[in-house]
Amino acid sequence: MDMIELGQLPQHDFDLGVRHEEGADANTLMARYYELLTGQPLDDEHINRFEKLLAQLITSNAERIGMLNEMNFADVEPSDAQKILIDGPVPSDEVQDLLAGIRAGFDEAAEKYAEELAEVDLAAPVDPNPTAEESAAAKLKLARFICAAVLTDDREENQL
Repeated sequence: MDMIELGQLPQHDFDLGVRHEEGADANTLMARYYELLTGQPLDDEHINRFEKLLAQLITSNAERIGMLNEMNFADVEPSDAQKILIDGPVPSDEVQDLLAGIRAGFDEAAEKYAEELAEVDLAAPVDPNPTAEESAAAKLKLARFICAAVLTDDREENQL
């Protein structure tokens, strides 16, 4: 990764030249980044949409980081996980046998917890008119996540 030397920071164009413009403000900076990302100029009509989009991207990223943090995986380097998943090593037969023993009980617990979630209204699935099967699948995925979070929680007392 290229590092910017501290002495070079004033020359680095992280603000896309906005600092040198007369009367430039935060909206000018937003407009520059919009144009950089989309290739289209940003007019006043769309600046609020772009701000909302940026806020949503930040929020979405923070939510996903929060989910990994809840499972104590926030410190796992994604490139390390990708490398192992692509190049191996594959878990040994002994490890896979141990995991298979856990899997049956885990699946049973997740299905039982999904039943407990039956009356809960969820944001997922995204479809505004989900079928009963889609809703059940979303609840099962959520139940699996919560069960996995409980299993990986290294605190003395699980907090849901």
